[in-house]
Amino acid sequence: MMILVIFAAALSTMAAENHSSNSTVNSTPTNEEPPSKGGATANMTEAPATPDCMTVDCKTYITHSIAFNMDFGDKTEDDLMADIAFTASVTTGLVDAVSMSIPEFVGRIDASSILLDKFNLSDVRRLTDVTSRRLQVKALNVNYSVEVPAGTTTDPNELGNTLVSNWGAFASVMTESYKAAYEANTGEAPPGFTGVTASKEAGVRVVTVAPAATTPSPSPGSGAEPETNATENATSGNSTNTELNSTNSSDNSTGPGEAPATVDCSSVLHLSWTAMLAMALTQRIIV
Repeated sequence: MMILVIFAAALSTMAAENHSSNSTVNSTPTNEEPPSKGGATANMTEAPATPDCMTVDCKTYITHSIAFNMDFGDKTEDDLMADIAFTASVTTGLVDAVSMSIPEFVGRIDASSILLDKFNLSDVRRLTDVTSRRLQVKALNVNYSVEVPAGTTTDPNELGNTLVSNWGAFASVMTESYKAAYEANTGEAPPGFTGVTASKEAGVRVVTVAPAATTPSPSPGSGAEPETNATENATSGNSTNTELNSTNSSDNSTGPGEAPATVDCSSVLHLSWTAMLAMALTQRIIV
C-alpha cells in the first residue's frame, strides 16, 4: 500500500512540473520588434542649389556707376547713405538719366527702381581754383542698380550697352537733375559740385525674390475647445476613464512585446486525473 501512495504522489508531481514547463515556454516574449508607426522612412532629396527663374520669382538689374566731386564736409560714406535728402537727390538724377539713355524705360521706372549699392569717397588731388581749396571737396563714386521693368523683352545686356553708349548725354542729364533735386531738398545748391561723369561699363545682376510669408487661417473646427467645454469633458470622463484604465490594467498584465501565456489543456486534464487517483488510493489505504 505504501508503494501505491508513493507512486501516486510521484505522478502528481510530474504532472505539475510538466504543466509549469509548458506555461513558461508559451509565455516567453518574442524577439521581433513591432513595426514602427508611419511605415518606412522617406528618402530626403536636396533641392537644387542654383535658383531657376522659370520656377521662382526673380528680378533683373542693370549695374552701373557714376562719380562726381562735391564738398561733403566731414561726412563718411555711411553718413551720406543715411542722409535722406542726399540719397533722394541722387536717385532723382539717376531716374531721369537712365530714362533718357534707355528709351524703353521711359515712364516705366521710378525711385523704387533704383538701388544705391555702394558709396566710395576719395580725396581730390588737384584743386584748380581758390574756392575749391577752401572747400572740403572729395570725389564720390556711386555704384547703383536699376531694375529692369517687368514685361521687358529686350535682353538686359543689350539694355546695358544702350545705357553706356549714351554716356555723354547721361552725364549731362544727371548733372542738371541732381543739382535741381538737391536744391529742392536742402534749400541750397550743392557746394563744390562740378558735374557728373558716367562709367562706360555696365553689367547685369539677377536676384531671387523671397516669397512673401503667409499665415494660414485656421480651418473650421481645428481650434482648441473652449475652456468650459474642456473642463466639462475632463470632469464627465474622469470616472469612466478611471474604470476603463483599471480594467485594462488588470487585463493587460503582460509587458510590451510579450506574447500572452497559453494553457496546455491536456496537461491540466492529466493533472486532474492523477490527483483524483492519488486521493482514491489514499482513502482506500486509510479504510
